[in-house]
This record gives sequence, C-alpha cells and structure tokens, in this order.
Amino acid sequence: MLRFLFSLLLLSFPCFSANPTYPVLEIGSKAPDWSLKGVDGKVHKLSDYDDKDVLMIVFTCNHCPEAQASEERLKQIVKDYKNKSFAMVAISGNNPDALRLDELRFSIRGDSYEEMIEHAKEYGFNFPYL
Repeated sequence: MLRFLFSLLLLSFPCFSANPTYPVLEIGSKAPDWSLKGVDGKVHKLSDYDDKDVLMIVFTCNHCPEAQASEERLKQIVKDYKNKSFAMVAISGNNPDALRLDELRFSIRGDSYEEMIEHAKEYGFNFPYL
C-alpha cells in the first residue's frame, strides 16, 4: 500500500518525471522569444530579428564533423542573401561537460563558450554564433 501511495505522489508532481513534456508549437505559431549570449559578447534575442522576413536558425557545435563541413556553405548563404531581408544565427545547444572523449576525435575544440569564441574567430563566421 505504501509503494502504491508513493507512486501516486510521484505521478502527481510533473517536476519529478523522467520525461518532461514540452509544448509542441502548431505550424504557423509564433516562436517563443529567447535570449542567448553570442561569441561577440552581446545578448541576442529572437525579437532582434523582427525586421527580417526570413530568419534561418542553425543548430550546430564545434566538435561535430558534419557541422564543421557545413560552415563554409553557411558563410556563403549569408553572403548570397546579404542584400535581402534575411538573417542567420547559429546556436550551439551542447553542454560541453556532456561530450564523450570519442566525440572529440574529429575536432581540436570542445563546445565551451570560450572554444566557441575561438572557433568563430578562426573560421571567420559572418553570422552570430550563440
């Protein structure tokens, strides 16, 4: 009986759930605003790009070989659309402490904020890296 009551108690508190649920946005919904620190030291918000018709958001990181392979193409996209109502931001959502050692074999850097700054500078990113 005690085990049953404990289970009910846990189920009544969503914060204890191992699988939290996140709202799914309907197609056409306005994205929730966010604020993220960029490698330029500034805080960028979604609303900063309200004057653009198109905002391209790229989720990337330093250590991934596929991400590294796309960087030149991303820089070219920014160049190609520089005179349009277009902006692009790259977001690294990785926790640098969560990387396994075998994930770093393709990169000279991890995904810390400091390494993001170095990476963006070395590769001449022409877009905000957040």
